[in-house]
Amino acid sequence: MSHIQDNPFGARQILQLLPHAYPFVFVDQVRSLDLENKTIVCEKLVSISEPSLQGHFPGDPVFPGVLIVEAMAQASGILAGCLVHSMHGDVGDFASLLTTFQKAKLYLVESNVRNHRKVVPGSVLLLKAKVSRQKDNIYRFEVEAQVEFETAARGFIMLAAEV
Repeated sequence: MSHIQDNPFGARQILQLLPHAYPFVFVDQVRSLDLENKTIVCEKLVSISEPSLQGHFPGDPVFPGVLIVEAMAQASGILAGCLVHSMHGDVGDFASLLTTFQKAKLYLVESNVRNHRKVVPGSVLLLKAKVSRQKDNIYRFEVEAQVEFETAARGFIMLAAEV
């Protein structure tokens, strides 16, 4: 299957795919996944109860920029894992996909992201990633986080996949 659309993965599946646990999972759902064009769009709902907002900043909470970068890296990691799996199997077969994710290791090689606006509680953070270059197991992603169609952060992230 080269193209999946319409919320291919919800919160439960994401918790199984990513090696992170609450409160360090920053992707709530995958809205679209296009393996042919090597793109993914994910969503993060920023809640007032986020542990990181308790002290950042009292009285005027702001979702930390470093966690926006982490959210974009997690979205990129989901895309990278799906691309690795698509070379050998059908991404629509979740059990098989899960096996690939459990075997694979992804390493952040480099990132360069600039924050453009504050992200506050109640925001829906749209996370977009597109593979701009790939050499062997190294992926370079152009990433963008948006809130209400405005860019909150933009840049690139490089991940190395070890399977």
